[in-house]
Amino acid sequence: MKNNHPIDAEIQQYALLRNECNAEIINHIDHCATCKLKVEQYQLLFSGIEALDAPQFDFDLTRAVMTQLPAPKSKHEQFIPVIIFLVIAAVGCPVFYVFGKTFLQILSNLKGILSGIIFLTAIVLFTFLYIDQVRSYKNRINKLNLN
Repeated sequence: MKNNHPIDAEIQQYALLRNECNAEIINHIDHCATCKLKVEQYQLLFSGIEALDAPQFDFDLTRAVMTQLPAPKSKHEQFIPVIIFLVIAAVGCPVFYVFGKTFLQILSNLKGILSGIIFLTAIVLFTFLYIDQVRSYKNRINKLNLN
């Protein structure tokens, strides 16, 4: 016989599935009044839980959850970054054509790689900021429409 009592998980296993327990645990519980009392308490608890009715909601849970989920993106929203790039290119090309010589003179006075990095960084930063502003605006509009 063991000097230490089994842990609660072993006592619960004994209360539910006695045949699957270790022989040492079965022997201890059969001879220990404290552990037998715990087994009886767990069996009473388990039978009480089984006797409970399944919970029922007085509202449509599926509809309540589905209204909280974000709407799937439409096929048109997937092309927004491409459209933004095309608009920037459509505006940027004529501006570069008109002011290209002046712009190139300004850039030629700076070192080539440095000016290219500055220009590319500015374009990328502007694009990301613009996309972020558009998404933020759409989120605010959607929140207003939901309320």
